[in-house]
Amino acid sequence: MKSKSTYVGLDIGGAHVKAVGIDQHKKINFIFYEKCPIWKDFFLLEKTLYKLLKYLDPRKTTFGITITAELSDCFVNRTNGAKQIYQLCEKLFINFYFFSSKNKNFEKRINFSDICSMNWLATGEYIKNKINEAVVIDFGSTTTDIIIIKNQRIVNRHFSDFDRINNCELIYTGYTRTPLFAIAKKIVVDSNEYNLIPELFSTTADLYRVNKMLNKNLDLFDSADNRSKSELNSLKRISRNFGIDFKKKNPLINKFIDRLLEIQKNHIFHCTKKLIKQNNIKSNTPIVPCGIGQKIIEKHAIKLGYKIKNFSDYLTGGEKKKYYASMHAPATSCALLISKFID
Repeated sequence: MKSKSTYVGLDIGGAHVKAVGIDQHKKINFIFYEKCPIWKDFFLLEKTLYKLLKYLDPRKTTFGITITAELSDCFVNRTNGAKQIYQLCEKLFINFYFFSSKNKNFEKRINFSDICSMNWLATGEYIKNKINEAVVIDFGSTTTDIIIIKNQRIVNRHFSDFDRINNCELIYTGYTRTPLFAIAKKIVVDSNEYNLIPELFSTTADLYRVNKMLNKNLDLFDSADNRSKSELNSLKRISRNFGIDFKKKNPLINKFIDRLLEIQKNHIFHCTKKLIKQNNIKSNTPIVPCGIGQKIIEKHAIKLGYKIKNFSDYLTGGEKKKYYASMHAPATSCALLISKFID
């Protein structure tokens, strides 16, 4: 049965394709989340988009699209990637607009450089009209975006990935796809220092999986060694990054896991605190967590004394659909923004 979505926000990432649909009353009525490693083969994106369209009626649907997949190394460069994705969307014979960094947000005739990696901006553009001041933290599978809202304006200072990763607004750390050695080269546990092997033996999915903090519905990618995602195999992969074979009687591994998770969360909130100070944001300004790892952000923010506002509270529809839509904030925002743009 096809969804009766009037507007669909589509977020085409390098690893996943996310789509969120709303009806004519702007209620969330459709969620699509699919693994799509575009870097392996651009055809995978075409295949995934055709799968998406099976659930929709393209004749009655307008798409608002945002992308980060253009940075995938299957493309010659980012502009080339954006152009190929745009041409693919034309091939699908759908009514679409790409989200742009320009003032109108959506334009038919676009400069390809204006649509590259602007998904975070779509989230900011939507939420800024819902709350006067907030710090939005989108903790996704691969990256973390921090968006600062002040006086109902986005006050982030940087727009390119290069500038954003060097100024705390974009952090390449994620809920499932980050290699452990990208969190830390070494860790200290019980006053002893331990080095991590810089090989892709395990990822953050293993850490959260072992701690039972990762829902199977969000755990889409294969493990680093292509073995099962059991707790035992996850512990074996993590142990490998420390140069040891896992043994059940070794409690040190669990301490390693706790420490790595703490380092990752502390890094995100170190950047958050820096941006709050830099933009003269009040200390009681709420954190708005979103992304597939939003529960992780929420718990740590509360632990640090921050107030929380749920992204889903600014959506309309059933509670379950609103919650899942908040996991895909750029797609959700594009759906709601394009509905306003067309109206």
